[in-house]
Amino acid sequence: MTGIAAPDSFGSPKAVRKIWVSDHANLKGAGTGVMQPVTDGWVWDAPSASWKRFWPQAPAISSISIGPGADWRKVVLSVTADGGVTYFHYVSSDGTNAILLPGTANPSIEVDWFDLDTRFVPGSTLYYYVQVRNTVGTVSTIGTAILSKPPAPATVTRGTLTYSSVGLSWSAVPGATSYRILNAKTGYSLITTTTALSATINIGPSTAYSFVVQAVCTPAIAGASSTLSPYSTAVTFTSPAAPGPAPGVYTVRTATNATYQWGLSGGQSPGWRSTADDLYHGDGGSVSTRGQQAGFFFYGSNIAAAFPSGLGSRSISKFEILIHRLPTGGSSSGQTCRWNLHSYASRPSGAPTLYSAYDAGSLAWDTAAWIMLPTSWAASLIAGTRRGIAWGKVAGRYMIADSTIAAGSPNGTLRITVA
Repeated sequence: MTGIAAPDSFGSPKAVRKIWVSDHANLKGAGTGVMQPVTDGWVWDAPSASWKRFWPQAPAISSISIGPGADWRKVVLSVTADGGVTYFHYVSSDGTNAILLPGTANPSIEVDWFDLDTRFVPGSTLYYYVQVRNTVGTVSTIGTAILSKPPAPATVTRGTLTYSSVGLSWSAVPGATSYRILNAKTGYSLITTTTALSATINIGPSTAYSFVVQAVCTPAIAGASSTLSPYSTAVTFTSPAAPGPAPGVYTVRTATNATYQWGLSGGQSPGWRSTADDLYHGDGGSVSTRGQQAGFFFYGSNIAAAFPSGLGSRSISKFEILIHRLPTGGSSSGQTCRWNLHSYASRPSGAPTLYSAYDAGSLAWDTAAWIMLPTSWAASLIAGTRRGIAWGKVAGRYMIADSTIAAGSPNGTLRITVA
């Protein structure tokens, strides 16, 4: 304290003197060995009610604490040091490379380590060197912190759900540059990536789904690599059934050149008849072994095209097929028709396999009629478990059907009534 006369321990006035101390400005505290002049002084010691001599020195750091910051990318550094500190300097290091932060007069700062350097990797250890200075000298100390990883997106919620789409939304993750939506039902396959906090995902009807969201965090440094957060809690649901077609009557016609006959024709061996103009049939009870003519209607994808979403929640109230017998061939009187389902989208190489024999309708010469068939047949055709219909006769004389009754209405045209 310059200008104040104070007794020394021997009672005589003390003159101002100078001393020399070593400078400890090195970050790791080893000291440079440079000697600096400082001035001693006196302070009033209240407990002893007397003046006591002190020797000025570099400030002591009693503690450094490292705590969480405002979000996962940040830490708060706090230093407790002797009074009189005028300068704090902070350094971040991964143990090899150091990043100097701006000097400050604050004993506590918040550091965004994620955007400092691409070498600072989430989950690794970061070292913080803190240097303090007063008018006499400097000292430093070191603290460590385990770098946080980005949290998973929270509060992922399901929005509007239909048979074809679902809305998802989630809370923001600090530092996220985009978000990935993945399907947990298919090995966490990526569905889409978005920079928004919501997305609409295309789905199918009557299907179980489980979606998760993952944040993509990229430092604000050119060329930096991204860090992925853990997956969010899964959003699980089953989509509703498709509404199906509107109620009404739907007409489905056979594909072009897709009406064929299997059997004998004159002296031929059993096989596919060479002509597709008219339909011949004989004994519908043994198409492949008795060599009799049988008519086939192949629909392929026609029915699927008419009902692209299936039936959904709708039902079939009536299922009919159109047939017209020519005024020739076999008996002129009414002949009972035999109907079967098949599973072919196109003509097979050998004798076709038939399913679900059903006898309905009686056709005399030159008679056209819409024949009622089981509604379950229409459902199986729409679902794709069956692909078309065969026309035959129960027994006795053969019948011939005209390939075209009227323009756009060939034999085998289906009429399906949806309720």
